[in-house]
Amino acid sequence: MDLIIYNDASEYPKGQKVIGDNIIITKDLFSSEGIVNYKWYQYTIKNPKIYIDMVYSNAESFLVYSKVNRAEGNLGLNPSDIIRSITITNDKNDLYPFSLFIVNNERLILQLEATYFELKKINDK
Repeated sequence: MDLIIYNDASEYPKGQKVIGDNIIITKDLFSSEGIVNYKWYQYTIKNPKIYIDMVYSNAESFLVYSKVNRAEGNLGLNPSDIIRSITITNDKNDLYPFSLFIVNNERLILQLEATYFELKKINDK
């Protein structure tokens, strides 16, 4: 998946350098090794456990709970969007320094620190 940014204010002065980097998410593998400039975001999990840990019934509840500065935008969310927070982990229940959100089962948002990126699916060739 390619990364497309919504807001990039978490790392001064130009934000995190992850645009165009890749993350692999399949039922058998999660890999963020493609986030090349940040070793602390790079993980490979074979046979990941993926589960929904929170459901937000609308965009406003998600934005308030996540403390998103709405003056800077709303992450492209519509008021009636349903957002699900998902956790990806391994058999050891280790937690990783990023968050993932599914919007209406159509979009995937990655949060790294205070920055949100929309992941775009790329075709395997």
